[in-house]
Amino acid sequence: MPVNFYFNPVFKIRLDKVIAGLCEWGYKPIIVSGRRTLAEQKILLAQGKTKTLHSKHLTGKAADVVDLKMKWNAPNRFWLQMAFLVNKYGLKSGIYFGLSTVEKKQLKAKLDNAIFKTDVKIGWDPNHIEL
Repeated sequence: MPVNFYFNPVFKIRLDKVIAGLCEWGYKPIIVSGRRTLAEQKILLAQGKTKTLHSKHLTGKAADVVDLKMKWNAPNRFWLQMAFLVNKYGLKSGIYFGLSTVEKKQLKAKLDNAIFKTDVKIGWDPNHIEL
């Protein structure tokens, strides 16, 4: 599936700041998924790679970002650092997806205090960023 990099302009400005921050920390972030068509979303749903047909990817307000070398096998530290930047720039992270209210509060407390060395539970889609 080709990656469509058209993004909502407000989202793109904030996403660029997240990517720049990750680069400053020595990572090589890449966008692996951007805007999707409904047909593409349906394929991903059938493959079990998404849980919804109502994704912000459909409107250019979401992206999936990974590190070039580590891809989806990155340690929690990478996902926590990315989520910290996502929060800092007014975006939302899939790191919270699937967590209980208590788990979300514990994770938010770590991120609010920039604590990246932790075994805190993360959600099922930590590479997802949305407006």
